[in-house]
Amino acid sequence: MTAMIFPNHSYHVFVFLLLLLSLATPAWSESVPADTNTDHLQEMYSNRLTFDGEGTPQVGVGLAVDQQEFNFSSDSSMNLTIYNKEGRVLPVITSGPVTVRLLDAKPAQTRAHVVVESIEARDRSNLSPRITDWKQRGLDLMVHRIGSVISLNGDIISNVRYLLTAGAFTSNETARARQRELTKRYGLKSHLFHEMTAPPSGHLQILVEGNVLAESSGMVKLLSCDDKPITAVDTAFDEGFGKTKRESRSFAGMLYVVIGRNGTLTLGNWLGLDDILRGTVPAEIFPSAPMEALKAQAIAARGHLLAKLGTRHLADPFHLCASQHCQVYKGVDSHHVRTDDAIWQTRGQFLMAQGKLVDTVYSANSGGHTENNENVWFQVVDPNLRGRFDGPPNPLYSGGITSSNLDAFLDHPPVTYASKSGYGNGHHRWTRTIDAATLTQKLDAKQSVGRIQALVPLRRGVSGRIIDLKIQGDKGETILTGELKIRRLLGNLPSALIRIGSEPLAAPYPERFVIKGAGFGHGAGMCQTGAIGRAKAGQTAAQILSAYYGKAASIKLLY
Repeated sequence: MTAMIFPNHSYHVFVFLLLLLSLATPAWSESVPADTNTDHLQEMYSNRLTFDGEGTPQVGVGLAVDQQEFNFSSDSSMNLTIYNKEGRVLPVITSGPVTVRLLDAKPAQTRAHVVVESIEARDRSNLSPRITDWKQRGLDLMVHRIGSVISLNGDIISNVRYLLTAGAFTSNETARARQRELTKRYGLKSHLFHEMTAPPSGHLQILVEGNVLAESSGMVKLLSCDDKPITAVDTAFDEGFGKTKRESRSFAGMLYVVIGRNGTLTLGNWLGLDDILRGTVPAEIFPSAPMEALKAQAIAARGHLLAKLGTRHLADPFHLCASQHCQVYKGVDSHHVRTDDAIWQTRGQFLMAQGKLVDTVYSANSGGHTENNENVWFQVVDPNLRGRFDGPPNPLYSGGITSSNLDAFLDHPPVTYASKSGYGNGHHRWTRTIDAATLTQKLDAKQSVGRIQALVPLRRGVSGRIIDLKIQGDKGETILTGELKIRRLLGNLPSALIRIGSEPLAAPYPERFVIKGAGFGHGAGMCQTGAIGRAKAGQTAAQILSAYYGKAASIKLLY
C-alpha cells in the first residue's frame, strides 16, 4: 500500500505555468541541517499527511492556541520526547504531572493575501482567462495552489484549488483594509489567506511534579505508555464563534506542544482520522439517533475532514482546529459506543462524484430547506451542494423559499424530515427580539448609519436565507453580505432563514426588531436532524447521503 502527497505551493502569475508540476518544501527549511528540532517543527507546520501501517491518514488537530502554559496528567506513565536547545532528543518516562511553560518566543513572519476568486484544479484551464479578465478590471493577481492530492489503492483523492489573490501584506489590518476596498469596488466576497515566510522561535521549560526537568527549543511530544488517554488540565479550549471554555479534556494518540505563529504555545493532537471521528461524531449528532443516521453522519464527517486537509491553517502547526471553524473535536470524553459502532461500520468510507471528492458539509437543522454552497461560503458552485426542500414532495416549495411563500413556510411549517425526527424541535421554528439601540451599538464606525430606521433583505438564497441585508439609518445606509455576518450582527441568530418585523409598526424609528426564523446553522449539505427523520422513515445511510448530496455522489473506500 503506497501513498503520495503533493504539498501546497504559491506561484506568481508569470512563472505559474512553468512551476505547475514542481514540488518544493517551504523556503525557510532549505538550509536546515537534518535531524534537528527544526525538522520536527517543520513536520507539524508542513500540512503534509502521513499514514499508519493500515493506510489510515494521520492528522494534526489544533486543540488550544495562544497560551503560556499547559498542564498534563494521566492514569499511566507518559513518554515525553523533548527536543532540547542543542537539537538533541531527550526521551523521558514519567508518571507525575507535567507542565510545559513558555520561556521566551518570537512570532512567525507571515503574509496575508486577499483572495478574490477560487478555482478548482479540474477547471485550471480557466486560470489564464480569469487572470486576464481581472487585469482588464484593474487588478494584477498572484496564484496560490492549496490542497492535497492523495494517491491510494489506485484512487486519486484531490481537494486542490487555486486562489487568485490581490496583494500580499505583513499586517492583517492592512490586508483587511484592502479587502474592504475591493469589496466596495467590485462587490465581491473575499477572504484572507495566510502563509508563513519564517517560523516562530523560542524556548520551552518542562517541569515534572513542579520540578524543572529540561528546556526545549520549540517542541515537546507526550504519548501514553499503555494507550491510556492523557488529560490536558484546566485548559482554555476554543469553542468557536469567539467563545472560550476552560476545562480539562482527555485525548488519545500523541499530544504535542509547540510555539505557534503568534509566539505563544499551541497544543496539538496527532492521531488517526477515525480516532478524530470518535471525538467528532458524537459532538455533531445525538448518539441516540437511529444507526443509519449515525452512519450517514460518520461518512459525511470523514469526507468533510478530508476536503479540508491542506486547505486550512497553513500558517499553523496543525491541519485542522477542534472548533466549529473546522470540525468540533472534544477528545475521548465524548466517545460513545453507538457512534463508535457507526464509525467502524463505515470505516474508510467517503463520497465522490464525477471523480471528485465531495465536501460533505452539514448543519444541525435546515428548517426544512437546505441552501446552495455559494450562498454560504466564498466558493464556486458545487453541483453536489444544491439547496432542496427536505420533505415529501410539496408543490408550494418546489422552486425554493421565496418572498411569496416565506410567510406560509415560517408560520405554517410544512411536513419535513426534520419536523418528523423528534429531535431539535426548538430549532425548527423560533422567534428572537433585538433592540434597535443594541443593534446600533454593534455596528462599528465603518458601518454606522446613525439611528436605525429599517432592516431590508436585498437577496435571499434558494432556502430563503438572507444573503444581503441593507441597514438604513437617518445618516446613511450599509449593506451586510454573508449569512453568518448577518446572524452575528442580529444577536447570533440560529439561522439566516428569517423574516424581520419592527415594533412599533408605524414608527419612523423602531424600538425593536422581531425576528421569526427557521433552522439552526448554515443549511448547506446534510441536515442532521433531517437525516434522523429520514432514518426513522426507513432510509439507509446511502439513501440519506444521496438525498442531500445528489444521486451522482457514491460511497467510496479510502482504507
